[in-house]
Amino acid sequence: MRVKCGLLTVCAVLGMLVVGAAAVGAAPRPQTLSFLEVSTTFAGVGGYNAMSNGPPAAGQGITLTSTLFKWAGMKKGAPLGHDQVVCIATYVDLSVGSVQLQCNATVFLPGGGIQLAGSSNFSNPVTNVAVVGGTGAYAGAQGTARIKGIGGENSNTSAYLIHITN
Repeated sequence: MRVKCGLLTVCAVLGMLVVGAAAVGAAPRPQTLSFLEVSTTFAGVGGYNAMSNGPPAAGQGITLTSTLFKWAGMKKGAPLGHDQVVCIATYVDLSVGSVQLQCNATVFLPGGGIQLAGSSNFSNPVTNVAVVGGTGAYAGAQGTARIKGIGGENSNTSAYLIHITN
């Protein structure tokens, strides 16, 4: 399970957001963001040993922080911001390899932040979570983040592609 949990450590992100305009009555404008997430910390919570090969039990989970880099196609660019993520296991069924997690994330970018929340399952190749808000330049952000694993099972070479749409 360490490898599966480690998949959260490197992410390629491509998104569409609705960003609130500064002027009253102005229509929100879509904005596309692309970045690569590289984990800087990864730890277990609720008694979970994140270095183990087993999954977390219900009520246990993981927390991680990452540096975000600009991302253009397949090229890592300059540092752009950081994020903070916490995921707690809500359901574990090892007979079918299912670990259901409830995750919350805040992405900190120049000018503000974006909040994401939703359910994730390590056995699913694609996960959809909600864009539940934003601050600063991202106030009013809304939509769905579609997260798809790319690469292989090795957490050092795999990533997640995330599409955020309004």
